Amino acid sequence: MIDAALYEALLERLPDMAGEVADRLVAELPLYSRLSADTAGGAAADIRRVAEQNLRFFVRGFREGRLPDAAEIAEIRGSAALREEKGIPLEAVIAAYHLGARVAWEAAVADMGTQDLAWIVTAQDHLIRYLQAVVPAVAAGYEQRWSGRKEPK
Repeated sequence: MIDAALYEALLERLPDMAGEVADRLVAELPLYSRLSADTAGGAAADIRRVAEQNLRFFVRGFREGRLPDAAEIAEIRGSAALREEKGIPLEAVIAAYHLGARVAWEAAVADMGTQDLAWIVTAQDHLIRYLQAVVPAVAAGYEQRWSGRKEPK
C-alpha cells in the first residue's frame, strides 16, 4: 500500500503519465507509430484514454492494497476486445501494458521520497501481481473476439 500523499501525487500525474505512455508507445513500437500517423490523432487520444484508465486502476489498487476488481477486469477485457476488432496484434497490446507498467513504476519511484527498501519491494510486487491479473484479461478479450468469428461446424 502507498501513503495518501504519494497516492494523491500519482493521481495528479495520471494525465501526464498517460501522455508519456502514448508518446513512448509511438516511439518504441512501430505499430503504434503507424496507427498514430494513419488516424490523425484519433489513435493517440484513444491510447491516452486507455492508458489513463489502466494507470488509475493500478494506482487505486496499490493504494487499497488490492488487485483489479471484477468490474475493472471486465473493462480491461472489453478494451482488449476492441483492440482486436481494430486489428491490433495481441503482442502489441501486451507490450503496451508492460510499457504502462514501466511508466507507473518510474513515477512511483520518482515520487516516493523517503520511503524505504521494504516499500520498494512491496511496490514491485504489486506491479508484477497487477500484470499477472490484467494480461490474462487482455488475452481473454482477444479470445472472446476470436471465438465469436469461428464458423459453425
